[in-house]
Amino acid sequence: AGLLGAVLAALRRRSWSSVAEATAELVPLAAGALGADEVTVCADDAAGQAVPTHRHPAPDAERPTDGSGEALEGEVWVDGARVGVLRVRRARGGWRPEERAFVEAAADRLAAEGAADARRAGEESYRRLFQQASDAMWVH
Repeated sequence: AGLLGAVLAALRRRSWSSVAEATAELVPLAAGALGADEVTVCADDAAGQAVPTHRHPAPDAERPTDGSGEALEGEVWVDGARVGVLRVRRARGGWRPEERAFVEAAADRLAAEGAADARRAGEESYRRLFQQASDAMWVH
């Protein structure tokens, strides 16, 4: 497993306060571990098209990211629906099975954070509902 296994083990033990925070930390780690030229996280829009939301290196970095190279993708699924994709690209071809597994596991980790974000938002909405209620509630 080597480096990829060590990075995955660290990610399994890590918790973030939002999917954005998880993405900001996970993407550069994945790029380094895989020797990637570019790692992009995309969120699916209403039409199901993948729209880039985070890219490493940033599009304005010194090294251009023109989309060339061989890509490997891991789909991000939350509650039975695809919500995005983790796309890893590098110039040198050929992805080893453990690299493919790493990208899938990293996508699953983003999915777990997405589900946690949705749960936290629901809990906050529920909490606000009762905190803002000015009238007493009675249950019969």
